[in-house]
Amino acid sequence: MLNISLQEAKDKLPELINLVEQGEEGFIIGNNKTKIKLVSFTEKPKKRVFGQHRGQAIMSEDFNSPLPESFWLGNDELKCCLIPMRCGLNLGIPLPE
Repeated sequence: MLNISLQEAKDKLPELINLVEQGEEGFIIGNNKTKIKLVSFTEKPKKRVFGQHRGQAIMSEDFNSPLPESFWLGNDELKCCLIPMRCGLNLGIPLPE
């Protein structure tokens, strides 16, 4: 275990980092008190939860149906929610006018 002064830590930071990465623990001391504990940190990957968003998106019955020509030509006034939102509006549900 390392006990090192603040000034020494400033001067030897790269060396301290290497020691901590190898599993060594240490303390930085200032004004005769422990100020900082040096420990290695490894981030754990977040666990994926299968099915956690099940039932939160709705696909309209005509999802795979071809779009009308007016849509491609830019003449169609499409008024529906295109992004599933938490407010309850989902894909394919017309928005109120």
